[in-house]
Amino acid sequence: MKHRVSLTLAVSALLGSTLFALASRSAQSAVNFDWMAFGETLNKGPKYKLGVADAKKIVAKVADQMIRLKVPVNNNWGGRVSSAARYGQQDIGTCTYINTAIQRALLGAGFRQDQIFGVIGVGQGSENAGVATEAEHTLRSVAWVNLEHIAPAIVIGNDVIVFDLWHHAFDTGSFTGAATSKWNGRSLISWCTGVKHYPGFMFSMYDLPPAPGQKAVHPGLLQEQIRENQYYQRFPNQKPKPKKQPPGQDSPVGARAPTVSHWAFVEAKPVPIDNPPNTRDPRRYSRCRAEGGSGSLVVTGEWNDLELKPHFSKVTVTWNASPDLRYLVPGQKFKVSGTVTLSGEISRTSFGVHWHPPGFPAHVGHTSGINLYGNDFAGAGGSFEFEAQVPAKDRYPQGVMVLRFVSYANGNGAVEYAYRWVEKK
Repeated sequence: MKHRVSLTLAVSALLGSTLFALASRSAQSAVNFDWMAFGETLNKGPKYKLGVADAKKIVAKVADQMIRLKVPVNNNWGGRVSSAARYGQQDIGTCTYINTAIQRALLGAGFRQDQIFGVIGVGQGSENAGVATEAEHTLRSVAWVNLEHIAPAIVIGNDVIVFDLWHHAFDTGSFTGAATSKWNGRSLISWCTGVKHYPGFMFSMYDLPPAPGQKAVHPGLLQEQIRENQYYQRFPNQKPKPKKQPPGQDSPVGARAPTVSHWAFVEAKPVPIDNPPNTRDPRRYSRCRAEGGSGSLVVTGEWNDLELKPHFSKVTVTWNASPDLRYLVPGQKFKVSGTVTLSGEISRTSFGVHWHPPGFPAHVGHTSGINLYGNDFAGAGGSFEFEAQVPAKDRYPQGVMVLRFVSYANGNGAVEYAYRWVEKK
């Protein structure tokens, strides 16, 4: 994604200079094609309210146009060579090219600029992941050209929807069939788990690179960052929105404090994990981290073997609750449903939910804990659903408790919803 003075660019320059003479005049139209003007031909006017279905149709039209322009499927060095031979430059058909094309088409078709983003998968060894020098990034990107991946996304209401035409072409070998592709209009969380190769994620605003100093984060936090950024782009003079979102549905409209004694939501946060160093061999490591918040948990495991080869595993859990969990009355019932997704070097995981006193590590249970759900998941993962009941105050007489979501990837990681007791007379 970045322009780097590196071996990667040296290879690019060599291919470009050698093959530029082969590019035909008709092929050059893909280089200079006006995707904004293309989107304007699909614009239905200022009074028309655009939605997800409209965005999917626009992206499908972009795919059809790319077929007419003979844009290559460009996801490896073969794609780079094909692009260089046809256009005199290697980037036609890359994820960056497709992201720019779709973003401009969406803007031309009537979506607001503040709605349009790029979402970026940051691979292990990427300089943006903060674990590699530029030289290391270059060497890794020579072996794998997709060390970082960007796809266009739009914010509609409370949802961030991703339109990854590049990944559709990666899976199918062409841009045909984009209208019905699973990659055309996918929720941000689903996209983050679907791309699999990227342990961290970033975002960029319309037609811009990521902001300097931005760090790769887990999918749940990425969604919050994009929503907040979009809000301030659209309403720059408004007072700051509360950053803490209550758990449950994306938009807990109408949630009001009960007139009876109840548990009140305080915050959702990951449980800290202690990863002590290997004192016998400082070169070796085995660590686990948990990230997440309201509606999401990402547990990532990293370790190296006796030959110091690195390994990686990740479990991503997302969920929704009904009714909203902002206020809970003892005896009240609620339902939780969601998905568990495995990626990396992991074939099986466990996932559980329980009421618990606060202040305990994710792998430690207390006798006052109340198990609500537990199951094992294998392969790519699966879905879950359960019904639970709110405990009485005498179960946690100190007036504090947590609803804990726990999963495993080279160690236990958890997200806790903290509650405090509110006494009503």
